[in-house]
Amino acid sequence: MRLSEKDFSARITAYLKKFDALPRKKQKAEMIKFGWFNADGTVPVYPMDHVPLGPRE
Repeated sequence: MRLSEKDFSARITAYLKKFDALPRKKQKAEMIKFGWFNADGTVPVYPMDHVPLGPRE
């Protein structure tokens, strides 16, 4: 099922209103759950775990 742009926008707006109403600690917990931040509050940096591609021809 594909959402229309209007439905998608409405869902995002509703989520952001709910998120903004949360206390800061719960906001941080949500962001950690989604992987936006580590538990210590820093942005995660993932090492390259694949072989880089060679030069493009």
